[in-house]
Amino acid sequence: MARAGRLVNPPTGFTPYARPSRYLDLIGPVYQAADNPAVVGLLVHDQLTNSRGFLHAGVLVAVADTIMGHTAERAAAEDTRLVTVSMTTEFPGSAQFGQWITGTATIRHLGRRLAFTNCEFHTDDRLVLLASGVFAVTTRSHHGAPPKDGTGRLRVRHPRTRRKVCRHSSVVRTRDCPSLVDSRAQVRSDRVSSLIWRTLACHASRAALTRARRADWTQDA
Repeated sequence: MARAGRLVNPPTGFTPYARPSRYLDLIGPVYQAADNPAVVGLLVHDQLTNSRGFLHAGVLVAVADTIMGHTAERAAAEDTRLVTVSMTTEFPGSAQFGQWITGTATIRHLGRRLAFTNCEFHTDDRLVLLASGVFAVTTRSHHGAPPKDGTGRLRVRHPRTRRKVCRHSSVVRTRDCPSLVDSRAQVRSDRVSSLIWRTLACHASRAALTRARRADWTQDA
């Protein structure tokens, strides 16, 4: 719902955004196309502009992050939730007070672990923002609340560790073979011992050579 003093008559075909939040209510109202929720609209009001009267770039970044994530979630499996991993933005144009801005989010790739999306914002047929985002898939508990780890952060899925042995490879994971760990530790110990003995032998030979030279100098004297 629009805040008091921000009543907007959106263009035909736009309705209030279906997934509002406190932040969107703060900067909004934000609208979506009735036939495509990946298309949103926003009117630049006075509280969204900087000291020069241009739309603040952070507003578009926030809205782009929101619609890219929601667009990818709608295309993913049921109960899938995404968290932002990274975003890249470019601002080839600008918008001013009173202008209507339209943004469109698209999905480049949706995988089991990551989703890649793009977003564009236009006003008066001018490109204002280009954005790309990467989102990580998170798990959800049976009660619908995102599970958290010991730090209180969302737990992100990570690929399972698979133990595979290639017939043509001599590389073996040491954590899969305790005996190999012991043998490698013994090899390292033997190498260290050998290095120590070589060092001691080198010092002994140098000391013997020094004593021999001193003896020669004494005889010559």
